[in-house]
Amino acid sequence: MNLYQQLLSRHQPLCRDTRSAVGCAPNGTGTIELQVGPTYQSIEIITNNIPKTKVKFRLELNGEPIVVVSGSDLVMRQNYKGNHVEDGRYIIDFACPNYRTKNGIRSGELVTLDTDILTLYIELADVVDGWSIRGRAWITAAQPARYFVPKIFSLNYDAMASGDNDYIWPNRSQTRFIRRLHFKASNIEKLTMYRDDTKRHEVRAADNNFDLTLHGLAPQSGYFHFDPGQLGFGLDGLLPTAAAKELKFVLNKAAPGTVPVLVEMLEQVAQIPTAAA
Repeated sequence: MNLYQQLLSRHQPLCRDTRSAVGCAPNGTGTIELQVGPTYQSIEIITNNIPKTKVKFRLELNGEPIVVVSGSDLVMRQNYKGNHVEDGRYIIDFACPNYRTKNGIRSGELVTLDTDILTLYIELADVVDGWSIRGRAWITAAQPARYFVPKIFSLNYDAMASGDNDYIWPNRSQTRFIRRLHFKASNIEKLTMYRDDTKRHEVRAADNNFDLTLHGLAPQSGYFHFDPGQLGFGLDGLLPTAAAKELKFVLNKAAPGTVPVLVEMLEQVAQIPTAAA
């Protein structure tokens, strides 16, 4: 067992309210300054039924955005995982309780250090009167070092023809791992993934939905979900983005059009130490 595995050997999440939100106003951006030191399993924002189309969130770690999502993105993710959803509650989850092992569950958690600055920005549209916002978090004990940072963000995949469209993955690296890709399009018929010149994965939409459902997930209407961790083993299931030449996704679409993609990724930021002999 290496030292990182030893750090994950105890798992006792506790819930805690966050500091109050400040500066929130319709058509403006407020903030919650989050306590640093604990390890975050999830952050929850509870509102007085602010619609998912009226709110966006950006989580910055030391000035770098690591989560940039809309309320709609967060609701879609929870529905996809088969989790309970309630209007006005938005969950940014880093750990994944749906996985089969404790190490898998904790593989995406957000470790914070005493020297960090962790800020959640909340952007509101023209919400109606009577709204409110508060936050809470599920946390575990502090850790002496951070080896991975979870990231959630969006990009656009320009599929300009019917049939096959190539997407060459940008910024591939031995330290970046794909957890899930949510392609927002209802007319994707097939996905094929190549690493360099080798076909590594190929699945039709109907078969993909069957597989995901078989493993306890809930494919969402209007999406094609690429989930290399669907078997539930955390780090073992992540897709490395490293390649000698290219990492390529080929989407076969019934019609052309830009496809928004919600990306869930884990980035390694330090070498994992090995246990002493």
